[in-house]
Amino acid sequence: GSWLAENGRIQFNNTTVQTGSLQLVSGGLSISNSSFAATNIDADLASIISVYGSIELERLSFAMQDGSTSWKWLNNPELVLTSGIESNASNLTTCSSLEVGGKDLGLDPTAHEGNADGFSLANFYLPKLTIGPNAKAYLEDVFDNAVDGVMPDALYIGTLEFVDDSGLLNLNGLNLYFRNLIGNVGQIVDFAVTAPGDFNGDGVLAVDDVDQLAHSIRESNFDMRMDFDDDHTLTTSDLDYWVRDVANTFFGDANLDGEFNSSDLILVFQSNQYEDGIPRNSSWETGDWNGDGEFDTADLIKAFQENGYETGRRATAATVPEPEGSLILFVSMLTACQMVFGKRLKHELKTIRHAKLPTQHLK
Repeated sequence: GSWLAENGRIQFNNTTVQTGSLQLVSGGLSISNSSFAATNIDADLASIISVYGSIELERLSFAMQDGSTSWKWLNNPELVLTSGIESNASNLTTCSSLEVGGKDLGLDPTAHEGNADGFSLANFYLPKLTIGPNAKAYLEDVFDNAVDGVMPDALYIGTLEFVDDSGLLNLNGLNLYFRNLIGNVGQIVDFAVTAPGDFNGDGVLAVDDVDQLAHSIRESNFDMRMDFDDDHTLTTSDLDYWVRDVANTFFGDANLDGEFNSSDLILVFQSNQYEDGIPRNSSWETGDWNGDGEFDTADLIKAFQENGYETGRRATAATVPEPEGSLILFVSMLTACQMVFGKRLKHELKTIRHAKLPTQHLK
């Protein structure tokens, strides 16, 4: 449901309330010895929110604006963010965000602990912020609350608590200061919030992104943005998800134009990296489609076993036909590549003719 306070006030005393959205138009919200859970709060400049208890927000873009909505925190209340429990950790756009509302008065932003004397001078001071079980949240700075060109925005917290070791708070390039920490400082991360799979933040899904994922898998460099299956480790299943579900394309689509066709094969064989004996010198664009850093037969099998060759763009969900036709086409294409590029693929052709390409159901 939803709540609206227009020229009036909503007050909760000694109770627990759970709702969807709350809108305040020249209105007020008073929470006293209560727990208030909501998915969205929209308060105009003339509204006042008084908290004597706790506010719990799930998947919410939660703005705290200096000089606008008046926030009154009484008797050490707390703000609880519980987003990300059902959402994929890599897609932080679905997680709760917290608008930074105070001037940056800290001495050492990189340490995440500022000058305690500055807390009382900050535009916004939150006595306690709790990151709920398995919750992922991030800071944002949509409104310019600080002094232009003088002080950047920052969030000041008395106590920051992580309920369990799965919760994360992403600074998103902003500054956070706290007096007390309950949890692990490693649960405070800092990277730009971007679209899922766009690891370099350039706004597009490109070869650099899939190469970065493959490298992290090979080197066991964990990055929560890449953990699509949320198993707290990076494996080839995360690469499968990026290709099929994020980029919505096929293994073999070397130029990432959304299709696997002859232009991709020409591109990779012109790179002259097929079985070249140079360790891990290949990328997605030069034929490394299984993420091991090499361009070899395993990559060709990986590409053709999905039967996406010359079928156009990938459908949202489709059943792959029986593999025999694709296997014949696969061998034919390898033969053509041998003739055109002078590659010695006879052994590979013999191996592939006897290989059984499995039928798969695509996501």
